[in-house]
Amino acid sequence: MRDKKKHHFLQLAVIFGVITLLTLLYAWGSREGTMSNTGMMGASMGSMMQSMHAKNITISDLIKQQEQTEMASGGMLSHHEGGSAGIKLSHYLTTGIIIVLLPFIIAGAIFLGVVWWR
Repeated sequence: MRDKKKHHFLQLAVIFGVITLLTLLYAWGSREGTMSNTGMMGASMGSMMQSMHAKNITISDLIKQQEQTEMASGGMLSHHEGGSAGIKLSHYLTTGIIIVLLPFIIAGAIFLGVVWWR
């Protein structure tokens, strides 16, 4: 008969595996609804290239388009930079916590592995 320690560990491993599998299946099933409204990505490669073809374009058109793109992207970047201080702080904080706790997680996994095999 199995050891009780191993039996409880295997129960927890199976429960965690089932929860993980159900979560993945739920995420996979809910993804199908968002795939229908993809717009240009649902079209063929030829259709996308036909809409982007530069048939009768001149150099001045390219320069004007480049200037408009730079002006538009400059405004977007300044907007994104202004509101990202809290996100950066939370990123650095959570990354630091993970780095600090990683040795304890590894040591705990090794300890549980040694205890389980005895």
